[in-house]
Amino acid sequence: MNQATISGNLTEEPTLNFTKSGTAVAHLTIAHNPRRFDQEAGTFVDGDAVFVRCNVWGKQAENVAESLHKGSHVIAAGEMSQNSYTDNEGVKRTTLELEVQDIGPSLKFTAATVNAAALATAATV
Repeated sequence: MNQATISGNLTEEPTLNFTKSGTAVAHLTIAHNPRRFDQEAGTFVDGDAVFVRCNVWGKQAENVAESLHKGSHVIAAGEMSQNSYTDNEGVKRTTLELEVQDIGPSLKFTAATVNAAALATAATV
């Protein structure tokens, strides 16, 4: 498995859909903008942005669609994969995709209020 954790900003509003069986899935893209301090110049230097497409499933997908918005700074962890394809102009492209296992707002630049989501519990007999 290719486990990865990424932090960055959502590039658009999460899109919430449902499979034919009723399972929620949210799609979103996180832009990670690496930055480092250049000692000689005495300034910060921005690196090349990395865009990662993400899929979030189940109740967590519904929570993401309700709680996170375009521009939100988030931290996401999950299984990373790389997909290659040829676009309509014949150019070979590569995308990074994260099957998200956990995601939430980063508290680095903002504060958040946490509301516990109701969990479905099965009664044991």
